[in-house]
Amino acid sequence: MTTAERRDLEDEYLDDEEDTLLGRYLTFSIENRVCGIEVRDVIEIVGLPVVTEVPDMPEFVRGIINLRGKVIPVLDMRRRFLIASRDYDDRTCVVIVSLEGRLTGLIVDQVREVVKISEDNLEGSPRVGEGESSKFLKQVGKIGESVILILDLERILNHKDAERLLETQGIN
Repeated sequence: MTTAERRDLEDEYLDDEEDTLLGRYLTFSIENRVCGIEVRDVIEIVGLPVVTEVPDMPEFVRGIINLRGKVIPVLDMRRRFLIASRDYDDRTCVVIVSLEGRLTGLIVDQVREVVKISEDNLEGSPRVGEGESSKFLKQVGKIGESVILILDLERILNHKDAERLLETQGIN
């Protein structure tokens, strides 16, 4: 097999791998809401490690964690959605996501599962009000009688309040 043929096979494999992620969402709970993000943005899921608070940050920025030598900012999704805080428990975890090469942790109540949602079962985000949380919705997914709130990571992570943390030198 020539080098060119090998590259063609590798490219085909990578395209197939990308196709398998298409339409797949990691779902998790925040309060009584089931939310989802695209699997392709998820790096890993970890138990809640020790979080070091960073002074002068928005309330939803919980702080930073050290994950295998990388310092990663973490956002508490309850606080981000203006939902009352609660004590963390053994189901609370951190979903590490990557957006434009930046790693960020999202603290969620519980990770549920990976689901496949066809394009036919996705609808644009309903604009019910001008609430803080509604602007973070990208789409709504339907699976049977259930509704999954598909989140827009770009809006969650690049909102003006979060930019200070994500652009801070040495944090990410």
